[in-house]
Amino acid sequence: MAFQESSKIGHEFQPDGTTIIVDAVGEAHRINMEDIGTEARRIILEIEESIYQWLPQKNSDAFNGFPDISQLSDDLNHPRSIFHQKGNAAVLEPIVSTVQKSLLQSLSSEEDRLAWLQHNEHLLSLFLVAVALTCGIPPRAFQFKSLQFDRCAETGASRGLFLISGCLAIGKPAAKQSEKSRHECLWFLPPALAYSLLFYLAVLRPVVIEVLTLSRKEVARQSTHIFCRTIPRTNGLCSWNGDEITRMLREHTKNINLTLSVGLLRQLYTAFFRQYFPDLCGTRAPADSPMDRQAQHRFYTGQRHCGLTIGNVPRSLGIDVTEARQLGAISQLLHIVFELRLPDAHWKLLLQHSHFLPSLQHDRHALDTARLSVLREYGILSRGAGPPAALKARAVLTTCPFSTPPARSGETFGDAVLVEVLHACLFGEGGPSHHDQTPPGGYPVADMARAISLIVQAVEEWTDGNYRAVVRQVDLTADQHFKELEKLAEKHLRNAKDNWSDEWLTLCRVVRTHRPQNLRRDWNMRGLPKDTLDT
Repeated sequence: MAFQESSKIGHEFQPDGTTIIVDAVGEAHRINMEDIGTEARRIILEIEESIYQWLPQKNSDAFNGFPDISQLSDDLNHPRSIFHQKGNAAVLEPIVSTVQKSLLQSLSSEEDRLAWLQHNEHLLSLFLVAVALTCGIPPRAFQFKSLQFDRCAETGASRGLFLISGCLAIGKPAAKQSEKSRHECLWFLPPALAYSLLFYLAVLRPVVIEVLTLSRKEVARQSTHIFCRTIPRTNGLCSWNGDEITRMLREHTKNINLTLSVGLLRQLYTAFFRQYFPDLCGTRAPADSPMDRQAQHRFYTGQRHCGLTIGNVPRSLGIDVTEARQLGAISQLLHIVFELRLPDAHWKLLLQHSHFLPSLQHDRHALDTARLSVLREYGILSRGAGPPAALKARAVLTTCPFSTPPARSGETFGDAVLVEVLHACLFGEGGPSHHDQTPPGGYPVADMARAISLIVQAVEEWTDGNYRAVVRQVDLTADQHFKELEKLAEKHLRNAKDNWSDEWLTLCRVVRTHRPQNLRRDWNMRGLPKDTLDT
C-alpha cells in the first residue's frame, strides 16, 4: 500500500522552449525554468551569507578555508558519517574546535543562545528549500525528515549522506510504501550547495548541539538527521511536517510567479524531463534478456539482486553503479540548466541544441581565448609570476584598455583583446558564415558586455600573482559579481555606442573580419623517451 499523491496538475510547454504553463486544478500559471534557477542561486548565496553571519569576526576565514570535497574521503560502507571517519576527522577537528570555542564565548547569555538557535532554524529552512529546488525530482515532503548524515543508534537506520564520484549525494529516504522502510534512491547536490552543507554539518552542527545542551534542550536528532527542528515543538515533534515545508518553500521563493509546494515541484520537474530529455524517462519496461531467462528471474530481479556492480556506491543503497549514475545524471542535468554546475564534454554534446544554453554555447572557448589573449597582449607574465604579475594585472584593470571608448573621432573602440574575445563569443571556433553580414546597428551590446566580463575574469585570475581559476558555476559569489559587472558594462557600452556610433560600427566590422591566429606549423615527434621515438 502507498500514500496517495495528487495528479490533478497539467503542463503545457511553450514554443520558446523554456516557458511552462502549469494548470493546477483549473488555475493556470506561466513559469520559466530560468526563474527557478535564478531563485535557487539566490538562495544558495543567502546560505553562504547567513553562514558568514554566524561566524565570529576572527573566524571569518573558516568557511573559505574549509576543505573542498576533493580533499575529503568517504568509505562508502563505513557505518559512521563522513565527518567521523578517521581521515576526515583529523582534518576537520582543528576547524571545529576553533569555531566552537569562539562561538560559545560569544554566546554568554541565554538570550544570545536563543537568538543564535533561531538563526540556525532559518538557515536550515534555506538548506531544505535549496535542496528541493536543485536536487532533481525532490523527495516527498514527509521524506525530508528521514534524511540522515549519520547512523541512528536508536532506530538502526544507516546514514544517507555520501561522497560519490566527487559529488555530495543524499539517499535512502523513508519509503512511501508501507511494507518498506527505506527507498533505493539517490540525489546529487550542486557543488556550491554541497560545500555549504558540508561546512554546516561538520563545523556548525556540533556547536548547535553544544548550545542546546547548555540550554537543556533535546539533541537526539541533531547528531544524525540533516533536517530537524532546532527546538522541538511542545508535543515533542522534532521534524517539520508537509504543510510547514510548503510554507518554507513559499516564503523563500516569493519571486517566482507560482506558489510552490514539494508536490508541485515533483510534478513540474517530471514533466520537464519527460518533455526535453525523454531518454532519462524510459516509458517501456525492459524485456528479459537471455541471461535473465537462463538465470530464471525477471529483468528487475536481476538488476536489483544479482551480479550487482558496486564500484563507488554504498551497498546499503541497494542499487548498482549504473543505476546510481542514472539517478545522479538527473540531478546534474538540472544543475547545468540552472547554471550550478559546469557541463563536461558529455553534457555539452547532449545540450548543444538545447533551448537552455543557447547564448552560452561559445563561452568556454571565449574564456579560453581571453585567458591566452590577456597574457599575450598585456604581458602579465613578462616579468614572471608573483608580485610583478599581480602589479601588471591590477594595472590592466585600472586602465581598462579593452573597454575604453575612443577619445576623439576616428580612434579605435576597445583593443585587440576585445576584438579577439568578442569574435570568440559570437562565432566560437568556426568563425562567421561566409554569407553572414554585420547587423545594421552592429553586434548587440549584451554580447560585448559578456566579452568584457570574460576579459576581466581572465585578468582577475592573475591579481594574486599566480593563476587561480574562477569557476563561476561553483563559486556563486564570483558568478554574482561578474553578472553585476556585465550589467554595468551594458550601461557603459550603451552610452558609448550612442556617442561613438561610427566607431562602434567600425569595431563590429573588425570583429567580423577578424581571423584567429593560424597555428599551423611543422610538427616534430617529441615528448617521449628517445629510445621510444627511435623505434
